[in-house]
Amino acid sequence: MVCAYCSSLIVRRDMDVSLIGEMAALPDDMSPFQIGSEGYDGKKHFTLIGRLRLAWENGSWNEWCMMLDDGTHGWLAEAQGFFMIYYPLAVEPPPLGERKPGEKITLDNKPFYIADIKRCVCAGSDGELPFPAPKGRRSVSVDINGKDGLTATIDYGENEQPAVYVGHYASFDSMRCSNLRELEGWRYERAE
Repeated sequence: MVCAYCSSLIVRRDMDVSLIGEMAALPDDMSPFQIGSEGYDGKKHFTLIGRLRLAWENGSWNEWCMMLDDGTHGWLAEAQGFFMIYYPLAVEPPPLGERKPGEKITLDNKPFYIADIKRCVCAGSDGELPFPAPKGRRSVSVDINGKDGLTATIDYGENEQPAVYVGHYASFDSMRCSNLRELEGWRYERAE
């Protein structure tokens, strides 16, 4: 967790708490979301509890950690005007090796195609996250598309076990969000 008052990065593992350092303030962006924003993935209600800002050579994007009412978490990725909702998938990912865009892979017995592969770095984080994400954390992000709006991503973190997330594209209106950040000149009307 990044403390909202002093920007300290605090990591808890069971009963052990460690101060990792201080996180720099994240640069302002045009995201309508903020920690505390709420929404729905179908009938599943979520609250945004944390954010990663990831950067790569051609830009950056936000990944919001969602806490669902049942205590599980997922991710709301926000990139280039698209929204993707992901949930952890407990499968062994294929090794990164020499993977290439367009390559077919199978996850959870479903066919997917690699859309892109990006080397990225954590530009900062805030709120609560399920893993430590200090500024400068390096990873390789592999974005994968399936049929009928199915999407997936694999995070190959440096010196970490790779993590697989599977989900779908979502429209802003379908998420029925509330407690959004106010942006000058942009008015939100909550879809009923």
